[in-house]
Amino acid sequence: MKITFLRHCTMTVEYGSTKFVIDPVFGAAGSKEPLKGNASTPMLRNPLTELPVSPDEIVSGMNAMILTHNHPDHLDQEAADKIPKTIPIFVQNLQDKDTMRNFGFKKNFTVDMTPWTSYGDIQVIKTPGKHGDAPMTKVLNEMNNSGGFVLKKAGEKTIYFTGDTVWCLGVEDSLTRHHPDIIVANVGGAYLDDMRLLMNLADLKAMHEYLPSATIIVVHLEAFNHCPITRQEVRAFAAQNGFADKVIVPEDGEIINF
Repeated sequence: MKITFLRHCTMTVEYGSTKFVIDPVFGAAGSKEPLKGNASTPMLRNPLTELPVSPDEIVSGMNAMILTHNHPDHLDQEAADKIPKTIPIFVQNLQDKDTMRNFGFKKNFTVDMTPWTSYGDIQVIKTPGKHGDAPMTKVLNEMNNSGGFVLKKAGEKTIYFTGDTVWCLGVEDSLTRHHPDIIVANVGGAYLDDMRLLMNLADLKAMHEYLPSATIIVVHLEAFNHCPITRQEVRAFAAQNGFADKVIVPEDGEIINF
């Protein structure tokens, strides 16, 4: 497995002979409006950094795309324009399927939480999440929702993308059910007014303690204005709590091989 981390939560994953693009945002630094947060959120234009490689390089050789959810820091028009319209797209629900149709994509597959679908011999499994630490009615009203995805294949390590979620029973269930070797965790600590939208450092520790065998790749950092947690804070926290050897905090453009 080869993971090329690009920015925020955009990355490519070469899994067996298949190249997936995950949550593509290709816009230039400063090309988008600030995202709403709380009183302490800096109103900076997004993204805060440039992509480390060109969009052409990202889409070169890609076979499929996974969209955890349709929010502007997970998919943008620039990516939709660049990705070939016949690429298979795996999405979480019918609403996101309609979005991808509106972008002009022809092969959109909705992955339900109970059954699994596949790309060749790779299982693509939907996992539940909770995009906020408020009651679910408030989360759905204000954020819609975001789950995650698991990829499984004989002879490969199992990888779990949490999507945008806080630590919750759905994440616990995903760890128990799929026992992933690798977790790609969106740990940005973002808020919308008084509702926390993403895992924070305490959630990261809870995830490690729940499945200490897993390697956790921490992303969703230092690229959009609403995410206050830094790479340095994650690394220091993991070291202070004795699990730095199980955490990877990639820089933009970093390649991780398993």
